[in-house]
Amino acid sequence: MRVIVLFLFLNHFGTPLSAQKSTGEGAGKVISSGQQKPAFQITAPAGRQRRDTIMESTFFTFFISPPDGLGDKFRENLNIISEDVGDMAMEEYYENSRLDIYTLPEIKIIDQKDSVINGMDFKILHYSFFTEQYETEALVYITIIKGKSYLITCGCLKGQMKVWQKSFEEIIATFKVD
Repeated sequence: MRVIVLFLFLNHFGTPLSAQKSTGEGAGKVISSGQQKPAFQITAPAGRQRRDTIMESTFFTFFISPPDGLGDKFRENLNIISEDVGDMAMEEYYENSRLDIYTLPEIKIIDQKDSVINGMDFKILHYSFFTEQYETEALVYITIIKGKSYLITCGCLKGQMKVWQKSFEEIIATFKVD
């Protein structure tokens, strides 16, 4: 599952992806005019670094927090992956995604629930796991709309979700599908 690989990449390396500072919606790396644009909009607070990338037909959007100080080697992040899933039902996609996370080291499911955000149904999976360097915690918001999956992964150090969750939820509340 791409959401897991992406989250591991950002947490394992703990550095920004040569992104620009976000000034809100539309900020970040411009996808060239010959490429399709993501079918969603999302806004992050000023100071978050943003990068939009496309690989084949999969869109990735990264928001990375500013460093907390000179010694900050972990960058809290929110990532969105959008890909075509055809007529796959959300239950099936969610179950496949949930099973995929069991490949992570020392995985612990903290919570699973359903939610409605901006009129869209989401399945939310909250878990923790250990990378080579960090004990991390993640919230993954999963939805399927018009044959496209949207996975929004929010990541921070284990035990810090209460500190970061409000900020993550404020960003997710701006998420809209075109």
